[in-house]
Amino acid sequence: MYHFNQYKKLIAVVFVLFSLHSCYQYDPIDAKERMIASLKNNKTGKDDNKQGAGSEEDPTPIPDIDPKPKDDETSKTVEHHFSFDTWKQVPEKPYYLPVINEKEDPSHSYWVSASNNGYTNFTSDLSLYPVLELKEGYKKSGVQLISRKPIGTLALFSPKIISGALYSGKVEGGSMNTNPVRFGHKWSYEPSKLKVFVKYKSGDEPIGGLNGKDQGSISAVFYDVTDNSAYLDKNTIDNDSRIVLKAYTTVSEQAEWRELVLDFKVMNEAKYEDLNFKNRKYRLAIIFSSSAKGDDFIGAIGSTLSIDELTIFSKEVASKSDPTKPEDKPSDEDKSLEKEHFSFDLWKKMPKTKGTFSVPVQDEEVDPLQSYWVSASNLFFDEKGGNYSYPVQELKDSKKGSGIFLISRSTYPNLPYVFIPGEIYTGQTTPTSMGQDWNKGIPKKLVVNYKYKSGPLSRSYIYGGLKGKDKGLIKAVLYEVTDKEDYYLNNDELKLENNERIILEAKELVEEQDWGQELTIKFRVRNEDRYKSLDFEQKKYRLAIILSSSYLGHEGKGIWNSTMKIDELTVYYEKK
Repeated sequence: MYHFNQYKKLIAVVFVLFSLHSCYQYDPIDAKERMIASLKNNKTGKDDNKQGAGSEEDPTPIPDIDPKPKDDETSKTVEHHFSFDTWKQVPEKPYYLPVINEKEDPSHSYWVSASNNGYTNFTSDLSLYPVLELKEGYKKSGVQLISRKPIGTLALFSPKIISGALYSGKVEGGSMNTNPVRFGHKWSYEPSKLKVFVKYKSGDEPIGGLNGKDQGSISAVFYDVTDNSAYLDKNTIDNDSRIVLKAYTTVSEQAEWRELVLDFKVMNEAKYEDLNFKNRKYRLAIIFSSSAKGDDFIGAIGSTLSIDELTIFSKEVASKSDPTKPEDKPSDEDKSLEKEHFSFDLWKKMPKTKGTFSVPVQDEEVDPLQSYWVSASNLFFDEKGGNYSYPVQELKDSKKGSGIFLISRSTYPNLPYVFIPGEIYTGQTTPTSMGQDWNKGIPKKLVVNYKYKSGPLSRSYIYGGLKGKDKGLIKAVLYEVTDKEDYYLNNDELKLENNERIILEAKELVEEQDWGQELTIKFRVRNEDRYKSLDFEQKKYRLAIILSSSYLGHEGKGIWNSTMKIDELTVYYEKK
């Protein structure tokens, strides 16, 4: 039994090491060479973000604003200031992090550190952590970031350096998550400058073939989340195509406090010209690291970056194209759009099934076997059986009449246990065929009211090794039907980025949220050639709308009992 227990401990250590390995890679964030090259070339990269981090809405507060009007009547400068004077203990953790003020809930803090989060598995000695409160800052307290040597059992397996990193955002999924970082918080201004007071001391023990002295790094990334709300993470912070503006510098040896001022540089001209804080959503990620090349395990033990009195200067503008546009009037585009509305108020029982379940129909005359909306989840659940209610049900207590209730299920207790997401879509069930004929016009946006809750983070509830909380999926795709390709696309084909038949796509991964404001998802062009040649009189198209309680459900991944409630879905389109 002793050897078995020791073996279990070793397994736990290995899992934690994977987590810290991830911390190393994202802590410094911006490897010096990649970032400087990106800034010089002013290029945008491919959007590699495959993480479904979901909606930007969270309880994290926005720092106080001290507006200072400019002479320009259409804009003014605002300042977001961070003093780092107040620190609170992170719930269920031994370490402390800075908070904006005494009222801020540390469980939803503006500032987080995956470096500290990973360290919790190995020591409770706060003096050994990579991110600490600096009692004697530039004014009062500040932040001290230190590149550390792994300690205890961590030192046996891990790379030889852990950079101290602090950033604005989230740590998701706990210390065991291999990619827990979510960069940024919502930001409703155009950032122009970053000012911060810094000190830096390079460590004396170089690691990983460091050439010369170690350097710290300071980075700020402003990105668009209107059409894709996934957070930037360690894989996408350098080159995601949604990045609009970026500020970056390395910090060399500096014994005394020095003021640094960084300008934000445009990384995506098209998105910059389209800045519009009325109709679009953005996030700003701010990242500090004690070793600029720490993501490559290069740095020096003991390298210390001290920071204090951070200020972000921003421009408050309604939009780049028309900064004086009234906030309470619809845009000219909205006025010209037609709409296809789904209320989900009327449901009919499906015939020829083992159990009893219903589907939403457009009117009383519709045969449920020919319904616009179908659910392969319910049919599969009906065939394989289970001890619980169906994955797709009528929602009796929606905001307006009836709605859709989606819940992730499994075939338990019938072996083998198969995960079944609550999913409903437009199309046919046999075979699973997505989409209904669409000749109305060009879809522009999808508007829906939803409520979402992830299932419990308990081992027995998690399927397929999903990391972190579950997320819902709201997606719509317009694709072309040709004489040679007169078949329906299935779910796997709709996910292919290189599927040439797909012309337009609107997609959102949603996180936990109560009934709130309507969610608007704009369609983006997937195939430029087919988009330019759209002809709703001579060609045939289908529109597939998919709603799912688990965004990776078709891969067998998700959390049992994750739920999504949907009501009042509308597709806005330009009539042709």
